Amino acid sequence: MLDAIYFDQNIKEKIEIAKYLGYDELILIFEEINFEKINDTINKLKEIFQMNFYSCILVDNFKKLRKVSNVKAHKQFDLLFVNGINLKINREAVENVFVDGLVNPQQNRDDAGFNHIFAKKALKNNVALIINFNQILNSQNLTREIEKLIELIKIARKYKLKVGIFSFAKTKFDLKDPIIFSSFLYCLGYELKDAKRIVKNSIKDIINENLKKRSEKWIFPGVELI
Repeated sequence: MLDAIYFDQNIKEKIEIAKYLGYDELILIFEEINFEKINDTINKLKEIFQMNFYSCILVDNFKKLRKVSNVKAHKQFDLLFVNGINLKINREAVENVFVDGLVNPQQNRDDAGFNHIFAKKALKNNVALIINFNQILNSQNLTREIEKLIELIKIARKYKLKVGIFSFAKTKFDLKDPIIFSSFLYCLGYELKDAKRIVKNSIKDIINENLKKRSEKWIFPGVELI
């Protein structure tokens, strides 16, 4: 079972609670781009907790996105998420072959922030739609956010896009039981078996592919040394 949580000074406490809730793998979200520190942190936590941790860079502007959208940078971390704060960066995210996930594209908008053109580009570039559960939960108009998510999920299902749902926990109180996530996805329109599958497997295939990219043999998407 996989969740995504923010890295901060309380990370060890959050990891312990996540393990108690049944998570055996965690994505650690970093907003500061410091590859040496990130990799050192991941290695130390693996030694302490004896579980898998994956590093994720979360960006919310074009400058940061372009800084990490290259082969050399991408070998330094496991995942690249883009925070969908506006339509321009949403478009940039689905067009970028280095991006792995677009987070809550509907935020700050009256619609889903995502259309059929975006869906085709996301499918082509293997960009997943990522739900930041706690951002949804703490929104000022929860009913409207859910309506936008239902619209978003309809598009995702039509184009068979990968979807992930994570707590994005900043505190220990933000962590959630996986059952809550599968129930939420069911409410958004998924069959229960599909909701459980998403929560269980989530975006592991993207992670596994990205781990290959960190190999010296990997050159560029579709190009590897034999």
